[in-house]
Amino acid sequence: MTSRALNKDNSSQEIFFDVELPKTALIVNFSMEINGEVYVGAVKEKEKAKEQYDKAVSSGQTAGLVK
Repeated sequence: MTSRALNKDNSSQEIFFDVELPKTALIVNFSMEINGEVYVGAVKEKEKAKEQYDKAVSSGQTAGLVK
């Protein structure tokens, strides 16, 4: 599955995307392409991932989080 979001604003925007997966499904890859540059996600422990995401967002960095 591929999803695309377009931000036409000049400032960063936080978006949320919800999808219901079958019980037997799993996410095997997460990546974001921004201005032609691909950012590939990594699996991390939930609390550590959330802390890292919050820190990146608060400092104006590009970040993504899959829960």
